[in-house]
Amino acid sequence: MYILFPTLLTIGADTNTKEKQNSLVYVSHAHSVWDSLDPSRKPSKRYGNLIQSPKRGLSEMLHHHKEDVFRWIEERTEEKESSNEEEERGGEEERVA
Repeated sequence: MYILFPTLLTIGADTNTKEKQNSLVYVSHAHSVWDSLDPSRKPSKRYGNLIQSPKRGLSEMLHHHKEDVFRWIEERTEEKESSNEEEERGGEEERVA
């Protein structure tokens, strides 16, 4: 997860696809990335999953999005644990057969 400063965009074209898919990038509503967008278009995926924050400063953004970030991490952790358990059960079935 990345939380960006209001004036700094740190993820670029060299960021790999897995990092982009597994990221939340909160960007201040005052950031210039939103100025260049046609309102009917979504931001470029090259920066990951951009989310426009209603807050301006880093501290405000951290506090405002804390619960959303915790929930997002928890969901991803549960998904990973679930897939690991399925893999372990599959390995046990092969050994028994």
